[in-house]
Amino acid sequence: MRDRLVATFVGLTLLVLALFAVAASYVVADVVQDQERERADRTAALMAAAVGARLTAGATVDQDYFTSLLQDDERVVYQPPAGERITAGTVTVDGPRSTRAVDGGGSVTLSLSGRSMTDRVSAGVLPLVLLSLALAAVAGVVAVVMARRFARPFGELSIVAAEIGAGRFDTPVPRYRVREADELGRALRDTGRRLDVLLERERSLAVTASHELRTPITALRLSLEDLTLWKQVPPEVAAELTSAIAAVDRLGVAVTELLEVRRDDALDDEVALDLVDLTSTVAERWRERLSEQGRDLILTSRAPVPAKVAPEPVRQVVDALLAQATDGGTGNVTVDVSTLRTVLRVRVTDQGPRRLPSGVLHGDAGVDGLAEAAVTAESVGGYVTVQDAPQSRVMLILPHH
Repeated sequence: MRDRLVATFVGLTLLVLALFAVAASYVVADVVQDQERERADRTAALMAAAVGARLTAGATVDQDYFTSLLQDDERVVYQPPAGERITAGTVTVDGPRSTRAVDGGGSVTLSLSGRSMTDRVSAGVLPLVLLSLALAAVAGVVAVVMARRFARPFGELSIVAAEIGAGRFDTPVPRYRVREADELGRALRDTGRRLDVLLERERSLAVTASHELRTPITALRLSLEDLTLWKQVPPEVAAELTSAIAAVDRLGVAVTELLEVRRDDALDDEVALDLVDLTSTVAERWRERLSEQGRDLILTSRAPVPAKVAPEPVRQVVDALLAQATDGGTGNVTVDVSTLRTVLRVRVTDQGPRRLPSGVLHGDAGVDGLAEAAVTAESVGGYVTVQDAPQSRVMLILPHH
């Protein structure tokens, strides 16, 4: 976009300057021609007067006399009343010409060289050409500066759009003075907010379906099986109960398939990455805020921990763990990443006392931030748990593929 703006601005400027230079060249040429004609008329008149005065005084008029009066780009032809004409000057006659009568008879014809007029036109046009080139260079610099200024917001918005497209819906969108860029930013901001709400609803639905559908279905099936074993139940009713159990089984299979489809979709977003690098990137965002509180952020993991996870949900959960340690905890915050047999662990510890009951957190935990983090973790096959320790230690556990 910036290159197109520069090319357009410079192209228009060059077109205007070219039109100006051509028009100015014609004007300069006309002015020089008029000046040369006036010069020829004036010089011819002066020579005719000088020759007339010399003849009146009885002096001779010859070629040497005319040569002494001429400039390098002039030629004169004197036609006396009687006798041969006198020619002085060797220049090519292709410029303005003027003839004047001489008192006492005869005429003087003065001719100017066309090359001299061409040189004067060139000398007059050259400053215009240099000025045009200087203006073109200035226009190029101004175009680059203006293009960068106008293209910068859209370049930044393309990065924001890529972040939102990657699932980081909380990416801050800057405000701009350029109306079009600000409107585009507002649209991205609204889109990210709506997508965040939709994704959160989807994750909550998946977790709710897992907890609130499977359990009642299993309890219903067990109750129906128990009824079929009662001696008080007539055979006809037992047969209907058996049919009902089959229908419950089909319902359970349908629910399981729906959850598996959601799980497969989540797995499709998984990529191979270094979990330490991902966690460190998220943690660094909280370093400045902790520093303002006189606290430090400590990253203990240095060796890479290979993982295959959906990066954006993991990033959101780790960010939530750090938020609760920063806003609700005390002392330094320590983050460590490790592999524990078949699972991966991201642990966030602060020096304050444990504030939550130990054990796995669910979406109904009633803890702001961590409840949503628990739902997000469960949607990708993991969970959030609080370690049974005196200090506050909250962990994200992920399956190790």
